[in-house]
Parts: sequence; C-alpha cells; structure tokens
Amino acid sequence: MLKFFSNKKYRDLFKRLRTVLIELLIVFVGVYAAFSLDRWNDGREAERQREQILLALLRNVEVYLGELREVSEEFELQHYGPFIEAYENGEMPSLEAIPMGGSGLSSDFWSAMLQAGGLEVLDIETIGHIESYYTVLRFAVGRITAFDEVMTTQLAPNLDNGLDEFYDTDKRRLRKRYEWYPRMLTETNRQLKRVSDAANSLVAQLQGEVENTD
Repeated sequence: MLKFFSNKKYRDLFKRLRTVLIELLIVFVGVYAAFSLDRWNDGREAERQREQILLALLRNVEVYLGELREVSEEFELQHYGPFIEAYENGEMPSLEAIPMGGSGLSSDFWSAMLQAGGLEVLDIETIGHIESYYTVLRFAVGRITAFDEVMTTQLAPNLDNGLDEFYDTDKRRLRKRYEWYPRMLTETNRQLKRVSDAANSLVAQLQGEVENTD
C-alpha cells in the first residue's frame, strides 16, 4: 500500500510538472511569436521608411541636378568662357558682378532626412555616398558664397569707373587688386562641375538602391 501511494504521488507530481511545463511552453511560444511579429513589423516599417528617404533624396538631387546644369552651362558660356578667352588673347573684357548667391546650393535637405531617421534605416555605404556628395556641395557653397561677397563689396561699387579702374591699359593686364577675378571665374566654374559630377554619381547610386528595394 505504501509503495502504491508512493508511486501515485510521483505520478501526480509528474503530471503537475508536465502541466506547468506545457503552460510555460505555451507562454514562451506566444511571447516569441509576438516578439517575432513586432520585429517583422518593425523591419517592414524600417524598409518602408528607407525607401521613402531614398526616393525623396533621389528626387531632390535629380531636380537640383537639372537646375545645376542650367546654371553651370550659363556661367561657362556667358561669363567664364568669354572673359578668360578674351583676357588670354590680350583683350580687356569688362568685369561683371555676377550674382551667384550660392547658386541655390544647400545641404539642408540631407540634414532634414537625417532628422527623419536616415541614420537608423540607411546602410553605412549609402550614407557614405550621400555624405561624400554633400561634402562637395558644402565646400562649393563656401567658395561660391565667398566669391559672391567679394564681387558685391569690391567689384560692384566700382563698375561705373571705366577700364582704367580695373586694368593697367598700357600692359592690358588687370591691376593687382583685381587679379582675383579670373581666378574666381575659373574656380567657380570648377566647383559647379565638381558638384554636377558628384550629383550624377549620387543619382546613379540612389537609383540602384531604389531598384534593389523594389
């Protein structure tokens, strides 16, 4: 009788343990499933956000690239090219206070995308490509804005003073205080082309990213 009771006690204990283990397993599976679902939803949301940021950046750079091409072409054909060619041929072309104003260059859009979660959802390599473009852009902004300031303060007030103000007419060369002008034209033209090249490269990169997302 004692042996039977003892065996029955162990059997009951085993049943209780089995019940507890099954309940724990059910709870674990439920928690794991809920966690997996949340993680899957978070992944989908992150991917959706990534795609939105990539598309927004792509559209922004494409629109800007179109405008930049117009600005760059106009600057080269109407200002840089004619002046440099004439000056190198010994002529005394007129100086102009070209209103650059940064040419609409800005990195504010990328800053907004970072605040919108760009760092969390974009690949390191993608961020590197974008930052490379905006590094070129920021440098160009600084250079062109500085030239614009010089033209506004040093050149514009003297434009009505005639060629003698700007040239040593005997030597047909710019006076020392205006020797920066052709260098400014050359550097501005170079910066516009650098930004254009960087924008073209970034557009290709972003298009590839978007295609891989689809």
